[in-house]
Formats: sequence, structure tokens, C-alpha cells
Amino acid sequence: TAALGLNRNVVHTYGIVGADDFFKNSGVEAAKIRYFNPTISAEISPIFENKLGLNYSLQLQTGIYNRAVFASNQIGSNEVNFRVLAPISKAIGEKGTLTMNVLLDANANSVANNTSANGTNRTSIFALQPSYEQDWQDIKISVGLYPTFGQDIHLLPNIFARKFVSQISSYAQLGVESELQVNSYKNMSSMNPWLSPSNAALQTKRTLYYASLSGSLKNNLNYNLKGGVGQYKNLQGFINTLGDNLGDFNSTFTDVRIMSLQAQAEYHINYNTNAGASISYEPILSGETVFHYVPLQFDVYAKYVYNNALMLRADLLTRSGTTALSALGQEVNLDGAFDLNLQANYLINNRWSVFLEGNNLLNNKYQRWNNYPNFGMNVLGGVVYSFNKSLSTVGKNLQIK
Repeated sequence: TAALGLNRNVVHTYGIVGADDFFKNSGVEAAKIRYFNPTISAEISPIFENKLGLNYSLQLQTGIYNRAVFASNQIGSNEVNFRVLAPISKAIGEKGTLTMNVLLDANANSVANNTSANGTNRTSIFALQPSYEQDWQDIKISVGLYPTFGQDIHLLPNIFARKFVSQISSYAQLGVESELQVNSYKNMSSMNPWLSPSNAALQTKRTLYYASLSGSLKNNLNYNLKGGVGQYKNLQGFINTLGDNLGDFNSTFTDVRIMSLQAQAEYHINYNTNAGASISYEPILSGETVFHYVPLQFDVYAKYVYNNALMLRADLLTRSGTTALSALGQEVNLDGAFDLNLQANYLINNRWSVFLEGNNLLNNKYQRWNNYPNFGMNVLGGVVYSFNKSLSTVGKNLQIK
């Protein structure tokens, strides 16, 4: 299978001090940043079984991530992304599985302002991900050690032991998980679109020692609980660019130790109605301040589908406050967020659908990024046309996230 994607996003640097005067003198166009991202992806899987009993596939994705700027003092960039994942597995006996995944995640971001080139930044990785799973009595054991080559060489452990507890219809698990985050400019600016591409990024290594419990109660309540301690090497933060007034940010990287508490629950009232909640709490136990880091997130939602065509959804989103570092080098405390959003989506047929959403209905004022206050209460509606009928099923089209 293959797919072609095209994404375009425009933001304005309205966080410039004296933005009104800037817009009046230079025009809104001068404060515009446009992101343009065409992508091509493909997945190749075997049709017939092979004599070796191998299960394998090949997943490919490539694209160009362009940042276009319209002011002489802003910085543009072009990042080429190329990702290959080749998972391979083979059953060993009746209770064992040997897996070898090969991962290449490559990128190169060419940075330039309107007068000169500033070089190319890369945060590519190559990883071999061998693991072995074995059922031993009523316990599943998985051992994986992933040699990963990036800006440094890492050996990433991913090990767990899991047991089914029949009395509560749940799985109990102990383990360690680790990953290396690429931190391409595409990934970082998707989080903060005002991030300047001028400073080179570091890769983030996350390691967590955890215990978890997941399962279902009475067939209509699913839950997952997970807690542990761990560390980040080069956890990313964001600071306002010091000493100037471009309205952009630079990234910082800090080593910290954390505690992690995660919980999700979903309750199915009936076939058409369900509700859920999730909480993520990762406070920093030791290490320097990570600016714009949000340790607590709490979300509640409810969803109702009528006649397999109309979906209504409500989301209540809560975020804790954070600390920012201004362009003057001063620490600023930013308040937390409290958002109520309502959404409706109506599927007319397998091609056409319409949607309407009301965001921040409580008109809560907060800044996720320093000097960039969020929009107040706003309403958005539109019409969607799908070129692929197979993607226009009710179940897929009504999944509003």
C-alpha cells in the first residue's frame, strides 16, 4: 500500500513585544511563518508464507518539511526526512517469539535566513532492535537490548515480565523501557511552531523502571495504571530567544530524574455512548529547570453516536502551570490551562461530511508559550470530502481526537 500526504500550516509571530505597532508598520505578512510538508509513505508485506516461517514487512516514509518566512530577520529552513522500519519475527517452538526490527530515522535540516546559509543540522539514528518473548507457565517474559547509533551510541534495554491475575481480570507487569527520541525540527516545531531552526538539537534518551496494571471490569470498563521512576538525558525545554525581539524560541536540553504516574480509563455505557479519562503526572525529582515543561495533564471526554452518522463529543482538558524564561533572561510563571471543547461531526455519505466545533468555551486565558496567549472562545466549522471511499467509513470518519 502507498499514500501521499500534504500538510500546510500557517502561524504568526504575534508574541513580539509591541506586536500591534509591528503589524501596523510592517504588515501581517511580515509576521507569517508557513510550514509545508508533502510526504510519501508505503508499506510492503508478503502475500504468501515463506519456508522459513518469517513474518516481516517494510514501512517507508519520506518527505520535505519546509519553513518559509516573510521577514528579513527571520530564519527559514528545509528539512528532508526519511524513515525505514523493517520488523521481522519468527516463532520459536510453541511459546517463544524472536523479533528483530531494523530502524533508520534520518533527517537533514538546511537552515538559511534571507541573506546567508547557516549550515545543516542532523539528528539521525540507526537502530537494531532484537528481542525474545517466552511464555513460562502463566508468565510472559520479554527481553530486548537495542543497539542504537545516533549522536552517541546507546544500548537501550526493553525488558518486562507480565502475569494475568484472574481474580481481577487484569495483567500485572514489571519492566524497564527506554527509547531515543530523534528530535528532528519537524517533531520539535510540531510542538512549538515558533521554534527557531537556527540552534542544533540534541537527541533525548528516556529510561523508565515501572510497574503497571491493566484490564477490564465487568466487560465495560477498561483501565490502565502505570507508575515508576526514571530519567531523561537531554530533556527538551524552550526559552524565548534572548536579547532580541523576533518572537521566536530556542531549545534547551537538560538531564533530569522523574517520577511517572499514568492512568487511563474508558467506560462503555452502550454501543453508542462511552466516556473516559486520562492523567499523566511526571514531576521532576532532581535537575535544573526545564522551561515550558508541563508535568501534569488531565483529560476527560464523553462521546455519543446517533444513527451511525452523527457523533457528538465533549472534552475537558486541564494542564498544570509551567515556568518560562523571557527574552530578557527573567523567569516567568505561566498559569495552567482549563479548556472545554465541544465537537459535532455528521457523515452525509461515504464521501462528504460536515463538522462544527466550539473551543475554549469557558474562555480561559492562558499561555502555553510565553507571550503567546491562547485564543479565547471560538467556533470552527467546515466540510470534508474524502477521495478514498475506503477511508470514509462511519467508524473512521467519526473518530474526532
